[in-house]
Amino acid sequence: GSIARGHFDRGNSWEERICTELEGRGRLYRVSAEEGDVCDISLGLLQGHFLPPHLVDALHAGENVYVHGAEFLVPDSFYRAPPADWSAPGQRGTAANGSNGSGGGGRPSSAPVLRDLDRGRVRFSVQKPDFLCLRVVPVRGVRGPKCLEVHVIDAKASKAVKVSHLMQVTLYSLCITAWLNELALDEASAAAASSSSSSSSSSSTSSSTTSSSTSSSTTCSSSRNGEKFSALEGVAWARVSREGGVWLPQRAQGGAGPRKRKYSVGAPEEFELCVTVPMVQEMLYSIVPAVAETALSRVEWHFNGACASCGFAPLCRQDTQQKRSLSMVPFLADADARWLRSLIPPALRGSARDTGAPQASPPAASAALPAPVCGDIEDLQSALCGPHSLLSSGRLTDTQLRRVQRLLKFRHADRNLLHSLSPSKAAAPVASGSKVPQSESVSPVLRSAVNGTVEVNDVPNFYLPYQEDICVCLSLAEDPRTEALYGFSLCVRASPAFTEQCGGTLPDALLHPAAAVNSIDREVDVGGLLLDALGQCLRALSVLRPRPRVQFYTYSQAERELLYSVIVEWACAEKHSGVTQEA
Repeated sequence: GSIARGHFDRGNSWEERICTELEGRGRLYRVSAEEGDVCDISLGLLQGHFLPPHLVDALHAGENVYVHGAEFLVPDSFYRAPPADWSAPGQRGTAANGSNGSGGGGRPSSAPVLRDLDRGRVRFSVQKPDFLCLRVVPVRGVRGPKCLEVHVIDAKASKAVKVSHLMQVTLYSLCITAWLNELALDEASAAAASSSSSSSSSSSTSSSTTSSSTSSSTTCSSSRNGEKFSALEGVAWARVSREGGVWLPQRAQGGAGPRKRKYSVGAPEEFELCVTVPMVQEMLYSIVPAVAETALSRVEWHFNGACASCGFAPLCRQDTQQKRSLSMVPFLADADARWLRSLIPPALRGSARDTGAPQASPPAASAALPAPVCGDIEDLQSALCGPHSLLSSGRLTDTQLRRVQRLLKFRHADRNLLHSLSPSKAAAPVASGSKVPQSESVSPVLRSAVNGTVEVNDVPNFYLPYQEDICVCLSLAEDPRTEALYGFSLCVRASPAFTEQCGGTLPDALLHPAAAVNSIDREVDVGGLLLDALGQCLRALSVLRPRPRVQFYTYSQAERELLYSVIVEWACAEKHSGVTQEA
């Protein structure tokens, strides 16, 4: 949609802003398809080739050089699971020398078994890191061999670093590490070549002096450097940095006001790859092979709030409703869903589904959902109620019972009775006339999922007011390209009782909603109009008698933060000062 395109355009603009900044410093090389195959050029850059002379001089001077537009195909070695003595990119060590623990970056002994990927089932697209930061670093003193270090950086026009950003940079780093190993550009290959050259030189000149043997070995080593790192004198191998980077926009000091925000190109946010690499490798070489080898209908997945931004969310939501899975329970984590599913006895799994109930066909976009079929929701309901209920049989421990109550939001009135059924209270007699509550009636969560209705739970809420006379509802829209206020709406609602106390009506300033939005042909001062409307609303509320209990609502936390930023920025810009003081 338009919002997704706006986010995409903003990301491209931020990436181009970084490129402009680096070009101004003379430290950027853009990979262009006009010079040849982009993937071949990208591999050559890992050896220092294709760089103009001024960038090569900058590398030898110890400065960073940035590459934009590099692309890498996934090498054949990437489909093979890493060995047991693996260590993070840019980090040496094996299980034998103790670097395989949690502190050394390797996989711990309890890590899952990693398996090779089947190329017939799993394929990777072209890897396109936004930036590669190249730098030449000395390894063993100033006169010793040098290393070309590759630092992977991705530009993200986001307010904070997200887990998906870390995983993306980690995947790029693993791909480049695989290429360095496959092209024999890594440190181990350089050490093996140097050892082989020294051995060959020693055997061919056994009658020579020690100085001539040393000279021959140096000549062989130099010839190897001339083949692979001819553009970078003194560089013996290449490696991926221990850190990955995410380049976020930074708010410029003394910004430009609420309508157009200025950002500066600061330093990337760095993170240790040894923390994220084990997680990515577990996903690639343990979870992905298991999913690829399992029939699609048997793959377990959980639909939750984190899926809202995914392009497949509408299809997954429809599939969740048709299959009646536990994903229908709101705010239920994946681990909690698996645990609740494990409570269902095998005899009850799919019992209602095996009765020949007709399967629902996919609904049309404008049609209502068909009659629900039986799924995990009905199975869980059967397990928690009825004559052999898990709640009354004593098969749940105290901890399990409390967890069920917390996840399914049991009513407070029934919690004491449920607690009396726990194993530790089994000897206590149940009061005469007491009835074991049925989970479908006790749990508003299950009742909502089974009946498809909106239910009120009995859980204390610290966000909604205990009492209110008037509520002011604010909705704000943010332009995803500029993060500026794009539009707003404001409306006021009063309780019938308070309206009667005010003589049956409210002031005109409170009766008519206020709204404004930017248009293509005319840019509207949305921030000023919002503060004007908010100021008029506050003035009208301040003269009401009796004095009302007022609550302000925004649709989300993000909109509330946007409202705060508009008020603060306009106050700092000394615009509409009278209105902002009241607001």
